[in-house]
Amino acid sequence: MSCTDGQELHRVATYSYACTAYVRTVLRQGLAVRDPRRVWPRYEYIRVARAMVQLPPTLPDVQVWRLTETEVLTIHYALEWRRQRRALGKADLSVGDSILREWEHIENEIDRVARSIWHSRGQYWR
Repeated sequence: MSCTDGQELHRVATYSYACTAYVRTVLRQGLAVRDPRRVWPRYEYIRVARAMVQLPPTLPDVQVWRLTETEVLTIHYALEWRRQRRALGKADLSVGDSILREWEHIENEIDRVARSIWHSRGQYWR
């Protein structure tokens, strides 16, 4: 992790093109919701999500993303929203198990990095 503009950058292993595409898609879908506050708890995350899906891409198809804390948490909230929709049977109904397992790699990696951010603040309940 390095610093840029005073913000620490967190390394996120992306695993595959399927994972990077999945994250970009989830962000776009979250932004397409009538009220994106259902996905993200603060407007700041909505603004960051918009910036991440615009060109030039913040989330390119590379093996490791270097993301700010806000970017990591923006993705975390979007993936959490998607998993909730999946659990309710409102998303990913025709997606095969092998693809879901592939997506699980990036979901777990984002969760791991988000947890390390929260733990660095002394927030251990997450």
